Amino acid sequence: MVFVPMRRQDKEMSNEKAQLLLMKGLVGRLGTYGRNGYPLITPLHYYFDKNKIILHSALKGNKLDNIENHAQVCFEVDIVEEIKEAEEPCNYTTRYASVMVFGHAEVILDEEKKQHFLTLLAEKYSKKPVDRLLKEKVKKSAVIVINIEHISGKGHL
Repeated sequence: MVFVPMRRQDKEMSNEKAQLLLMKGLVGRLGTYGRNGYPLITPLHYYFDKNKIILHSALKGNKLDNIENHAQVCFEVDIVEEIKEAEEPCNYTTRYASVMVFGHAEVILDEEKKQHFLTLLAEKYSKKPVDRLLKEKVKKSAVIVINIEHISGKGHL
């Protein structure tokens, strides 16, 4: 698939910096296409692993229905460091960075893979070591893996 080049190339982030933001970010937003024709944006915790974004979900819901219907998704992570005021509001500027990921989402059903992915996700956010997650928790969770096809980063820091 061909992706449209960034209009503001002076703000374009290197792939290395975009991946660094994906590693550091805490919350991302999953964009899916609903059966009703409307997009759905869902904020989620996530784990980034070079060519994959790993997400968790309940076993049923809009996210999974949308992915089943249309596996192409996008995922966005951003940081806002500062809003710089000026004399005129139209001259305000923002110090920010954002990354968009495009790819195909896949729902993981294999219990061992779910255990592995959910452990990676838990380790990212936990301050204490994560041995193994309880099997009943893993069974009650879905894991979504976005296989990344394109990453685009933009920023003004």
